[in-house]
Amino acid sequence: MPEPDQTEIDRWHKWFAIECNNRAWELITLPERSGDQSHELELVAHASAYHWSVVGKPIHVARADCLLSAMLVALRRGDEAMRYAKRYLGFCELNDCEAWDRAFAHAGVAHAAYLLGDLATHNLEYTTAKTLGESLTDEEDRKQFFSEFARVPAPRGD
Repeated sequence: MPEPDQTEIDRWHKWFAIECNNRAWELITLPERSGDQSHELELVAHASAYHWSVVGKPIHVARADCLLSAMLVALRRGDEAMRYAKRYLGFCELNDCEAWDRAFAHAGVAHAAYLLGDLATHNLEYTTAKTLGESLTDEEDRKQFFSEFARVPAPRGD
């Protein structure tokens, strides 16, 4: 079998990045996961991040941080989730991102803060994410955001 050229290898990286990303989100959205599914979730989230780090643009790498944060929230690992959520938010604050990126970034910080018991940060970031989500003009983006945002616990009294 002939050795693939770099263009073919890059296509494979992109394909695996997308497939692993999609599988990770499928596993994140399950109401409950088995131990094997949790293990698979961790593997595919990291695999997606790796493949984007090879062939993605900076925004793809930042969105991989979003995925890693969501995966870690799903696995109840708040400290690690917060690290990735803050990296994603930091990228969005310093770069021209889509409006939904900013909404997801604040939602990720809110969710990680909730896990860590940091209610002040949770409340602030939740409110910011909700406001940004409500301001999304694309109906499909808004629907997707609020579908994911529904997993972030609302502040008490909300």
